[in-house]
Amino acid sequence: KRSKELEQLANNLELEVATKTKELLLLNNTLEDKIKLAISENRKKDELLSHQSKLAAMGEMVGSIAHQWRQPLNALAMRVQFLEDDFEDGIIDMTYIKEYEEENMNLINFMSKTIDDFRNFFRTDKVTKDFKIVDHINNSLNILNTQLKHLNIALDVNGDDFTIHGLENEFQQVILNIINNAKDALIENEIKNGKIEVKTQIVNSNGIISIQDNAGGISDKIIKRVFEPYYTTKEKTKGTGIGLYMSKIIIENNMKGHLSVFNVNNGACFIIRLNIIPEENKLHEQRTK
Repeated sequence: KRSKELEQLANNLELEVATKTKELLLLNNTLEDKIKLAISENRKKDELLSHQSKLAAMGEMVGSIAHQWRQPLNALAMRVQFLEDDFEDGIIDMTYIKEYEEENMNLINFMSKTIDDFRNFFRTDKVTKDFKIVDHINNSLNILNTQLKHLNIALDVNGDDFTIHGLENEFQQVILNIINNAKDALIENEIKNGKIEVKTQIVNSNGIISIQDNAGGISDKIIKRVFEPYYTTKEKTKGTGIGLYMSKIIIENNMKGHLSVFNVNNGACFIIRLNIIPEENKLHEQRTK
């Protein structure tokens, strides 16, 4: 009797094991299907996120180009509008024509370079070079000179010249962005004797560029957010909120420097700190001894 009971128990266990094995196989197959489905869905989500990221980057790039083109286009428009007045004043001669052509072509070339700059903006294999700081600051300011004079905004550039290694066109865009923001602040606050002062100096092993205006400064709430993407206090037709954000990326990520802003006296002051060429620093130390 005991032997039969053991045999029956063994048969029951064998049947139960077989049943559980089938259930486990079914569960395993179901789980495998679920995993495959989850992987497929995650892959689709990744592809969708990647696609959305690309679209966002494209949108940001288009907005950036529009932001960079606004000033040279305005400068070209002003030169065209003043052409008739200059003709009536009898100051158009061959020298005037040559200067007019050269200035306008410089603006057009800048706009063309902007396209290449933003196409390469997110690349990590960008070509860097040594360049003099003052020359490239002046190149940026030449784009705004006509407008600043028309608006009676004084512009002063002074200080030490020094050489840095970096991305010269992107650096010019940073200078243009900051100067343009200062100009807009002076206009918005209706400052009669508007002034923008650009100073360059060598401190220790750093090249320091300060850009200061007398537009009244930036409020404490706003100054903490000026480098955030798409944050702007301007009207939609006048600003996209990406100029200073991109300037921060260019200086700190692409050129390994530092960009900051604070209020001073009756205006705002932006500070760009960059590493200079070691040989340039030695020459500066010799000249200052």
